[in-house]
Amino acid sequence: MAAGRRLALVIAILLLLLAGVSVLAVALSVTAKGVAGSNKVDVSCPVGGNCAVTVGWVLDSSYENVVGCKITWTPISDKTVSIACIVYDSGGNLLSKGIATGQTSSPTVVDLDPAVDPYSIHEVKVVIVEE
Repeated sequence: MAAGRRLALVIAILLLLLAGVSVLAVALSVTAKGVAGSNKVDVSCPVGGNCAVTVGWVLDSSYENVVGCKITWTPISDKTVSIACIVYDSGGNLLSKGIATGQTSSPTVVDLDPAVDPYSIHEVKVVIVEE
């Protein structure tokens, strides 16, 4: 009788394993969505002077933390742009960032979130994108 119970237990375990495999197979089936791409296109700089910008800093009222980037650039057209300012420490770690959208003139102040201790700032990246 013990052999019969063992056989029943082995059959039950095999059935559970097979059920698990079939569920797994259903979970792994996927339907591909449509995709499209474009050819390479030239990108022009929305800034005069070979994309040169100047970054100044905006301090809080206690003069202890940097709360914004003052971005000065020469627009090459009257098109609206978005301007991002990203601030890094000496190890390349992100400290803060911000974006100003709908800008048409220079200079532009980009508010940083969160405020940053000026001692920590080592690198800054500015991105200007035509809208």
